[in-house]
Amino acid sequence: MLKTTGRVAALLLVSGVVGVLLIGVVRSSRGPASAPAVQPRVDFGLPPDVSNAGEGSGGGSPQDLIALADEGAWTRVDPATGRVRFRMTWSRLDPEAKGEFRIERPRIWMIEDGRTLRLESSRANVVWPSREEAPESGELLGGVALSAFEGEAFDDASLKNVSAIGSMRTEAMGFNQAARELSARGEVELEAAGVKASGEGMTLRLGGDRSAPITLLRIERGGRVEYRASEAERSGARVTEGTRATSSKPTEEPVERCFRLTTSGGVSLRSGERSLSGEGLTLFARTVDGRLREGAVASFDSERRGGSQNTRPSRADESDSMLVTWGGAMEFRVLREAPAELMTDDAHARINGGEGDVVLEDAAAKRRLSAASVAYAATTRRIVALGGAAGVNAEIGDVARVRAERFELDLTSGEGAIAGAGEARLLGRGGGGARWREGAVFSLDASDGPVGSSDGVVVKQIRLSGGVGVFRGESGLESDSLRVMFDRVERDGAASSSMSRVAASGGARAHDARGGKASGEDIDVLFERDPDGEPVPTIATIRGGAVAERRDESLRADLIEALLSRGADGEVQIGSVEALDHVVGLMQREGGTITVRARSLRADASVETAELIGEPVTIERRSAKGSGMLSGRSMRLEGREGMQRLTVFGAGSSRYTGASSDGTPMVVDVEWDGGLIYTDATGRAEVEGGASARLASGEDERHSARGERIVVDLTPAADAARLGGERELVRALIEGETDAPAEVELRRYVAGTRVGEGGTLEGLAFLRGASVELLGGGSRLRVEGAGVLLLEDRRAASAGVESKGEGIELKGMRGTTLFSWEGGLSLDRAAGTGELTDGVLIRHKDAATSEIAEVASQRATMSLAETRPGSGSLEGITLTRAEAAGGVTARYKALQLSSARLIYEAGGRIIAASEPGGSITIYDESEGRSISGEAAVVDTATGRYRIERMESLSMPR
Repeated sequence: MLKTTGRVAALLLVSGVVGVLLIGVVRSSRGPASAPAVQPRVDFGLPPDVSNAGEGSGGGSPQDLIALADEGAWTRVDPATGRVRFRMTWSRLDPEAKGEFRIERPRIWMIEDGRTLRLESSRANVVWPSREEAPESGELLGGVALSAFEGEAFDDASLKNVSAIGSMRTEAMGFNQAARELSARGEVELEAAGVKASGEGMTLRLGGDRSAPITLLRIERGGRVEYRASEAERSGARVTEGTRATSSKPTEEPVERCFRLTTSGGVSLRSGERSLSGEGLTLFARTVDGRLREGAVASFDSERRGGSQNTRPSRADESDSMLVTWGGAMEFRVLREAPAELMTDDAHARINGGEGDVVLEDAAAKRRLSAASVAYAATTRRIVALGGAAGVNAEIGDVARVRAERFELDLTSGEGAIAGAGEARLLGRGGGGARWREGAVFSLDASDGPVGSSDGVVVKQIRLSGGVGVFRGESGLESDSLRVMFDRVERDGAASSSMSRVAASGGARAHDARGGKASGEDIDVLFERDPDGEPVPTIATIRGGAVAERRDESLRADLIEALLSRGADGEVQIGSVEALDHVVGLMQREGGTITVRARSLRADASVETAELIGEPVTIERRSAKGSGMLSGRSMRLEGREGMQRLTVFGAGSSRYTGASSDGTPMVVDVEWDGGLIYTDATGRAEVEGGASARLASGEDERHSARGERIVVDLTPAADAARLGGERELVRALIEGETDAPAEVELRRYVAGTRVGEGGTLEGLAFLRGASVELLGGGSRLRVEGAGVLLLEDRRAASAGVESKGEGIELKGMRGTTLFSWEGGLSLDRAAGTGELTDGVLIRHKDAATSEIAEVASQRATMSLAETRPGSGSLEGITLTRAEAAGGVTARYKALQLSSARLIYEAGGRIIAASEPGGSITIYDESEGRSISGEAAVVDTATGRYRIERMESLSMPR
């Protein structure tokens, strides 16, 4: 359509100057051999001055002409050169009245500046008072013909030396020398190189300036111009320098003049299946010495910059002819000064729609443009279309529909703009389109020549502004402004455009058919071409408050960049994502919300891995059952099936807030210096490097664990899914180092007091060893190697007193009990027993008496009780009994005891027994005596003891 517009505008300019044939100074101006059409070269020269016609062969008064009445000739020559400048012949000249003559078969030859104008008719009536002056007025009648030639001729014999330029025919033509006006009442027909024109009623007014001899040319009613490019080229080829006469006039400074041509009553142009129609046409042209400058109507040669010829094929014209018609008047005027339309151009055309539209249509290509007016600057190849109430509307076959308020395009540079609001719709597969509120600018590829040189239009860039919306199917993009860039591609031997980048700025928002959303200050998408040549998005970047959402997931950051690809189903898929600065990710999982915060995130969907770096990175999960927080400087998430893993590099921490099985609120804090690895399939979490864990249960319990490494095993994922339950603690391992053994501490405070407000400590358990292992959800405990266990029971004695006949029994060993061993510790909370081996030492400080009981043995067994049975934790454990065996020695106050076996009861008794056939020994320092027997019972409350089956007694002397 752009090519059509350029050629149409060129034809309109040609048709606007055909009227100069009336004064006979038109000649072709051949351009380069590759030029697609002939450009008119126009010279508005003065008609010859017949006031001196008597010079030469003529002379005398009009009465003297009567002698030449039958046949005659009147010639005027240039006195300086002797060359003929005017010649008139007739077959008969008769006087009608005073100063009036009737002339039969008049023929007038006028030669000026190397060109010849011949005027002839069947007869003429003229007013010619004196042969010394030109006729005042008159009328040529019957087959009036005006012919123009390149070269000088003054009779039929000399025509062989000139070349025809054009001619005009009518039945009657009047002239008025005083008014310098020619007129015709009826049909006027004009013909020049490739041009045929006609109209009804003509007025031609001449000026007195050689550079602008014509001031007015008017066709009164209707007109028609037919242009054939092939004929124009053939005719132009016949005009050679050898046929042109050299002007006898001295060189003069070039003179510029501007002209305007207007038509009304509906104008139409048609070339093959291309057409242009409107209400009125206005043409402006600038001439230099009566000629259009070369390039005034710029051609559409398809030459590459740098001079190489473009080999891209273009569609051949269906017809080399163009037809212009109009219904009203046509007027051609000289202008006193250059109009704005000619400030940068030598030729300019504008067609208005009046009450209707200007319509430019290419039926073969199924392209149509309608507007209130269309203007074309022919020298610079600029086109402007203005829209009325309906706007500017363009239809491109089954491809697109565009509507705007104003459209302009520089066909030379390819730069264009659309002012005001507009919209475009893409038709065919997928549909889609765009809308904008303020305007658009765009660039077309003009590297091979002006836009329109060939049928293919290659788009380089489009920019839309003001409330921009782009949509395709259920997908869309909105922003304050949008820039779309294209690559040039060759398809089927023709050039076309392929989208390469889309950049949206200012509150950009995008969505797709699958519920995905993206927003930010800027959205930038890069495209590549698939094997079919279709654009496929490859990189998407969101900047400034970036947000990406899909179903139950979202990602926020200052910048988000994703690598994209098209899947087998044709849908765009995300390959990898990188997010920078203030990264926040949200996910809905299993009834809870997971929030990830980091400084940067890199995720690769192909290997289902995400790298998080932050200061710090945090992962938080919230649900109805509780919340958890994980923090570290750097993390990696791996999500492949069966390989889900979380790795925290370097120091980090975690916190869980929830409730125990009995509803007691609890908070668990874990910290480490080395790192953390959690594997979801196995349910194992490992932390290392100065690891510590703290548990706050309710307001009265605080527990902690410290070690170089802590390992926690939960129910494996497959087992948990099969059982349909929550994942539970299976095993916990706290490992220490040689100089920093593992430690576990359990603290319980008096109910009703707040720990942070100076609450009263009620009980404490402290465990130290090379490693501490908890099994069965904490129901079993094991320590490998040497270790220490401290149990402290600070409950008031009255809280556990019960009457047992004559004696008093205390539930639990009030006070402080310290266990140490060299072999190991095994504790079974379900059975309420504990085993200690190798070098066992037990020290107990009674809370009431502050006396210390000390037992040493090779092994020992503890009997324990929990104040909260089934609580699933280690809190509330109290010692009720301790049994030592293997080389047992004990000490209490002044008593020293040795036996094979010893039982220390929470009720306050020490029971010593021997192996079968053996004995026990008690040494009483206070009395200096030693007693042996099979067994002994010591009451720690009173210090009294009893020997069973005493064997010997030794007393001090």
